[in-house]
Amino acid sequence: MGRSASPIDLDDDVPFIENEWIGQRKIYTEVPAFVRWRKDKDMEIPPTFVKHANFPLPNLSVKEFLAVSLPRVSSEIISTKVERWFSKDPPRIFDTHILFGRSILSPTFLTRLEEAVGQAWLDGAKSVVDWRFNDGTDRLPLWIVTFWREAERLNGIQSMWKQSEKWLLHQETQKRQDGNPSKLVKDARKLLESLQWNGKMDYCNKMTWTSQLSHFLGTFWLSDDHIHMMVEEMLLDLHKEKPKDLKYIQVASLFFAREFQSVEEKLARPLPDRRKTLLYKYEVCVKENGLQKLYFPVHISENHWIVGMVNFKKKSIAFADSLYGVNKGSGAPVKFIAALQTWLKHSFGKRFKSFGNSLNHIVQDNTYSCGIIAANTIAHAILDRPLCHGKYAKDDRLRWFIRIASLYPVKSESGPVTPSEDDDTPLAAHADLPNSVDQAHKALSIADLLNPIDNGLLEHPATNGYDSDNSFDSNDIPNIHEPPKLNRGAYTPKPGSNGLKRKRLASSICSDTESSDGYESSTNSIASNEEKRKAKYTKAGEGTSRSAMASRNRRQKFRDGTLKIEDWQFEDWKKKVLKDDPKVTFDPRDRFCPRHSSCGTYVRMKEPCNIGRWNDHIKGCREKKSNKPAGGTPTLFQMGWATVAAKKQKEVRQDDSDNDNSGSDSEPELEEVPCPGVTVSDDPRVLQYLKRTGASGGGGRSLPVIAKQLFKRLFSQLSKEKNRKVVVDTQIQEWKWKNDHVNHRVYATHCQQRVIDRSPKPPHPCPECDSVFHSRAFKSAIRKPIPSDKTSKFVNHRFRNPVLGGIFARTIGVREIVEDESAASSPFVRYAQGALSGKYNNEVFNGLVQAVVTKQDREERGVGLQNFPYAPAWEEMSHLLRIHSPRAYRALKEYFPMPDERTIRNKEAREPRFPMDICPRTFELVTEHLKALDYDGPLGLSCDDTKLFATFRLYWDSKEQSYFLVGGVSGPIRVADPENVKQAIHDAKAEKATKVRVWCLTIPAPKVSPIVVAALPIPNSMDASALCTLLKNVVDGLIDQGLSIVSYACDGTEVERAVEKMFLNLCSQRHITITNPRPGCKDTIITYGIYRGQAICMVQDSKHALKTMRNNLFSGARLLVLGNYPALFLHILHVALGNGTPLYMRDVLKLDRQDDSAALRLFSADVLKYLADNHPDYVGEIVYLFIFGELIDAYQNRSMQHLERIKLVLRAKYFLESWETFLVASGYRKDRYFISREAADILNFIIDGFIALVIIHRDHVQGRVPLLPWLHSSEACEHVFGEARQVVKDFTFLDFVYMIPKLRVKLHQAVLRGKSSDPKARASGYSHSYFDHEGLDLIALSTYPSDADIELASQSAAEQANSLIALLGVNIDTLHRNQNLQASGTWLPSIGSWLNKPHATSDHDDSDRDSNDGLSDNEESEAQQLQHLLDEEESGDAVIFVHNNTLIRVTCVVHPGL
Repeated sequence: MGRSASPIDLDDDVPFIENEWIGQRKIYTEVPAFVRWRKDKDMEIPPTFVKHANFPLPNLSVKEFLAVSLPRVSSEIISTKVERWFSKDPPRIFDTHILFGRSILSPTFLTRLEEAVGQAWLDGAKSVVDWRFNDGTDRLPLWIVTFWREAERLNGIQSMWKQSEKWLLHQETQKRQDGNPSKLVKDARKLLESLQWNGKMDYCNKMTWTSQLSHFLGTFWLSDDHIHMMVEEMLLDLHKEKPKDLKYIQVASLFFAREFQSVEEKLARPLPDRRKTLLYKYEVCVKENGLQKLYFPVHISENHWIVGMVNFKKKSIAFADSLYGVNKGSGAPVKFIAALQTWLKHSFGKRFKSFGNSLNHIVQDNTYSCGIIAANTIAHAILDRPLCHGKYAKDDRLRWFIRIASLYPVKSESGPVTPSEDDDTPLAAHADLPNSVDQAHKALSIADLLNPIDNGLLEHPATNGYDSDNSFDSNDIPNIHEPPKLNRGAYTPKPGSNGLKRKRLASSICSDTESSDGYESSTNSIASNEEKRKAKYTKAGEGTSRSAMASRNRRQKFRDGTLKIEDWQFEDWKKKVLKDDPKVTFDPRDRFCPRHSSCGTYVRMKEPCNIGRWNDHIKGCREKKSNKPAGGTPTLFQMGWATVAAKKQKEVRQDDSDNDNSGSDSEPELEEVPCPGVTVSDDPRVLQYLKRTGASGGGGRSLPVIAKQLFKRLFSQLSKEKNRKVVVDTQIQEWKWKNDHVNHRVYATHCQQRVIDRSPKPPHPCPECDSVFHSRAFKSAIRKPIPSDKTSKFVNHRFRNPVLGGIFARTIGVREIVEDESAASSPFVRYAQGALSGKYNNEVFNGLVQAVVTKQDREERGVGLQNFPYAPAWEEMSHLLRIHSPRAYRALKEYFPMPDERTIRNKEAREPRFPMDICPRTFELVTEHLKALDYDGPLGLSCDDTKLFATFRLYWDSKEQSYFLVGGVSGPIRVADPENVKQAIHDAKAEKATKVRVWCLTIPAPKVSPIVVAALPIPNSMDASALCTLLKNVVDGLIDQGLSIVSYACDGTEVERAVEKMFLNLCSQRHITITNPRPGCKDTIITYGIYRGQAICMVQDSKHALKTMRNNLFSGARLLVLGNYPALFLHILHVALGNGTPLYMRDVLKLDRQDDSAALRLFSADVLKYLADNHPDYVGEIVYLFIFGELIDAYQNRSMQHLERIKLVLRAKYFLESWETFLVASGYRKDRYFISREAADILNFIIDGFIALVIIHRDHVQGRVPLLPWLHSSEACEHVFGEARQVVKDFTFLDFVYMIPKLRVKLHQAVLRGKSSDPKARASGYSHSYFDHEGLDLIALSTYPSDADIELASQSAAEQANSLIALLGVNIDTLHRNQNLQASGTWLPSIGSWLNKPHATSDHDDSDRDSNDGLSDNEESEAQQLQHLLDEEESGDAVIFVHNNTLIRVTCVVHPGL
């Protein structure tokens, strides 16, 4: 727990007076900072509590930390409002054992508590009410919220280490079983005994902790910090093993890839600002230091690591995507490649050739090893490490853990321990922290490894030329030519050394190696003065006086561009400089950098308008007469040569010409070239300015100013055209620059036209053009953004050139549009503009427009309409229109160009004929369809049936050259004589089919329509055994074709569920056991089958299940009793009748039992919120709708993590078990007060089926395939039937077969349209939404939990189920004990067994009752005997069971007489 800020840092000397703030009805979000500080102070855990509490010490090893007992994190659902958790009563419980013994609130509710504690504290709350214990009578201190959060954090760390230890144990066991014990596993386990459990590490600027190393041990996904660690270690190896390659090969950190998130904005910055970017520094590294290859990790799709490589020598890029061979990925995201190519083209003049996924790497076959594989790929490329092998790259995980963990052992007890000021553990107040790393092998940060020159070899000047408080930016460029210096002490020159040695050293690093226009650092020219200043004053950037702080703020504002410097301030400063040196000149690129005329040295000021360094230079300069070639000579700027850009690594800059001619008495002959003017190389905003304005120049005074001077009036008030023209001409004559829109350049009006040739570098602009570039007017002009298209129409007509516009319009063929003044308001022009800009994305209408234009063009050219190219969307729309209504199709064809009916019929005829029975051709068609889609992943099989128009139809089979009678349950019947059909039916004893049974395949991918596999006519009387045989034939045929079927779905009828159970019995069953965390309760066993080597599970349609639960709630045949509360239809009716209700009357009264939309509305979050706000006493309905609505949401949600879905289904299972136990214990009959037997069976299929789907996709499906659970349903079959009835309402089996080509078109159109039915529709029957993929999160759907994750989810689900049962008024502990007795089979024994009389008759025997009427005095009565036996058996299970039942009956609602 970190230290709180002092209030002095926030509000100087403001005292906190409690009476002025506490209980004064103030709003916490509006209070000043010192009040919030006081709240934070009150929320701190007292040091005395921390000292006596069982918090783990920071110097514990991982092994010792795992033995520490911490409070358990609860997942129970808290129904009490947050405001009721605070009280104004003083706290009464401080005992550490009590507080540590209670579970921690769920993270979600704890966050809500943290958000509310500020306002509660301000309102006068002094304690926290824990409603989970003692009926809310306990009062805990306010800081318990902080304690819970800290304990929750420690729990998370301990949980990670526990999973890592368990993973290591599993690896050790597996290696031992394979007969290949691993030393890596042994070493890793041994390190857990010495590694600090959460010590600070030196990676990432000391922002990483040893607890993060647990991610290496297991199936965890590696984060940014882990990638940083591995990159830093590989850089260290590169410096050690291949120092000669450092000049040509380098590895970039993650900062490099992140630079491309806004690359265009960075490249558009002015050159001084662009020099600060990492991309510019790598550009310098390549151009001036010969960097050839750059490797870098890239994070894509929010959960995947790949490796990129740029070969600057061969002008190429390549990538390594470990999932490329699995999911046929592109190797890198398109946006990232585009951004990378943008930078390469801008900085190196061309786009590099892309070789795609060509770097050597292994293929990933899971969802979490991409980080390890990325590091191995880089190590293989730069260090010749072998490519890792093994299914999960486990050995590489172990190696990385051992390498890094060995650097951070627990400090020995004899060594000194130094507390860390910024440690955030709760023990920072009373315990010492260990030394984190052995100094002999200290891990370097990214900044150290990438900037070895920072080890004191050079001083880093401020990036923009002024002193900076920080001498190093963590995003700086790698200086790759020097090995890393582990000792980061300041560099001290040897006696007799001078600045030249420092410069020669600098020439070997990755920085600007050219000297720059004679710039001098104060440490070189006035070393003695600087030493005096260092001795006299505080170290730069560390002063604490007001002046020092103000100076730092001023420099920071100047760097940020927010410092406003008035002209008079600059002139005043300039006069002071001119007073010392009348011949002084100024750097045109930096007006605060004067050049001393005597010595030719540029002196950089400490800050704008500061004269201190100039005075120091004047006093210390002994070069009154120039000894240098630059002294007393005109500058290159004065000669017409622009300044070379200032270099960033040295404050002292020297002119190129001075360096080249330092030992020569004569100057070289200089060639001249035309002045380039001001271009985008000087400032990218020049192009923006030229695109914004149509003016031919600028820089003159404004028209109102000139008009007021010449005519004493504003320009708008001039009535004579002659006077207005005079003002405009005057402004043109005053222009300071001219615009060249063609060449994207700006020239000064008085450009000198010739400048010095600097080949191979581009020439600088002449002094006049350079003066324009630095002028205030030009800076203001290029700063203005380009106006939007809507506001561009208000541009002044003087800046519109109709002559040039007309010429351009004629050249591109739009002269009519440009010259027609009414064209702008024409809807046709507006549509063309919108279509070109992507505003109109209606592909059907765009296809119609394209057809109309193409037809007109052909008619004008005299070309026929043969092979007319219709747009696919328009052609499909025409096909659908003809399917629905041929008459409407013909009517529209008179006005719009549409395909001919014969063309459509021929297209349908080319479709393969759909088989009328299950045969090999059936499955060949499916295989051909999947090959066309290039899909070979898992498939979901579904089945359903619908009513047929029972009749026989004749069908001519051209292949068999015979008539067949279709429509019977026995299949097609060959008919020799079509005139004698009745006799053929009589002879065959054929029975008419009343149903058609259809099997469909669903591809678990978005925007893919289902495949109709087979269809058979069946009778109503077909039983489950016959249907299971048909299912087996279909599955066998699909498996024979090599297809992978992972699920079979159907609706919830009794027969269909029986078919699923029968087929599962045909399989070799696999069982997955999930431990039930509730004591004494049966474990959850998930069963799925292995059929012919393929894993397959049985599931039910989730929407059917939702309607079943709705119908159970609305049924009058049963009364659902949930604890003390019933769930009543009457209450739902009250909701439908209420104001602002989300339900419709047709959702409750006269409802359609198959209305999907009505069921979804009933179980929606809106209804739950309405109940909680308006009917909080309807607890039974709230819990019922919440539990089963969330269960179905586990299937239907498009973005939820699978682990969260498992938690929802397990919560429903545990709730059902507890509900059923309560009813049995309370004496309620399940057939009256519980959901129906059919509904309970359907829910079991729903729950077990989903978990089985996750297990199958995780353990049996090859590759990384997302699980889309809503597609594993029978909804596709229902959609097929719905579309078929739109074509023919009452169809025969032959009609259905003929409709298959049309149904394919309709299904394809519906899926591509991707819009489900209207959610507001009432009594609308089925609402198909399986093709709606809005909000789809494929990343979450491709991530599968481990067994350990599922076990943790079961604990959370059980706690939530228990909290809901408690909310219903049922005692959880008593219910669980009763459930335990039921599970063990212990029931209340009979009276006879207690009396040990085997011959005792039953209690309904009248003779027994009569014989007990008269008893002798020495005989015990039956009541006395019973009491005696009860006393003896009081501790027995039987009496406990009776006692528990009594408690349940007393505490719960009294049921009516049964």
